[in-house]
Amino acid sequence: MKDTRTKLIQTAARLFAKHGFFGTSVRQISTAAKTNVAAVNYHFGDKRGLYLATIAHLVEQTKKMLTSGPNGVQVPQDIDRLSRAEALELFHKILDKMMDMSFSGKNVLLERIFGHAEMENSPQMVKILLGYVANYDGPFFRHLRHLTGLEAGSSELILLANAVFRQVHISDFNRFAILRSLKLKDYTPEVKQQIKDIVWHNTYAILKSYEKGTKKR
Repeated sequence: MKDTRTKLIQTAARLFAKHGFFGTSVRQISTAAKTNVAAVNYHFGDKRGLYLATIAHLVEQTKKMLTSGPNGVQVPQDIDRLSRAEALELFHKILDKMMDMSFSGKNVLLERIFGHAEMENSPQMVKILLGYVANYDGPFFRHLRHLTGLEAGSSELILLANAVFRQVHISDFNRFAILRSLKLKDYTPEVKQQIKDIVWHNTYAILKSYEKGTKKR
């Protein structure tokens, strides 16, 4: 049986993905989870706390999907010991796996929550998300730090991660328009590979500009 905290997070994930932070009330979440408002306050403090806990939970799920299973990407703790070529190869594998997850819709709730956050774009929402990003240092960020030399939490690292990461999802966000243009009913394996190749080509070009000794930055 699921505990109350887990039920609240799973319910909140569905509702935040559908209605956004401001379009979802604590009462809606507690009612759908068959609990009470006091339980939200007890476990998370307030709606903001539940929202951040929900994002953290979904991010952790994404990390597990990224690293588990026979096709999971094994990320070493000592990334800094990898040569640049080894780090690039591993980063390529991470992007490929993330693309597969995006195509399969396995992290669609997280994508929709962040999509709503972008549309809401209020000072309150920016403050909430910046508070989350400032404490996030997953394998994606650690790889970028190693490959670019940028400092953890720096604005340039956050902007760079956003620019690279958005490529992973943009083709899926625009799936209908792309399929219509290509006169297809769904992505074929060949089209998926083309998208992967383009994402890596763009990402490699960006990372190349941060390589030591280059004059492109």
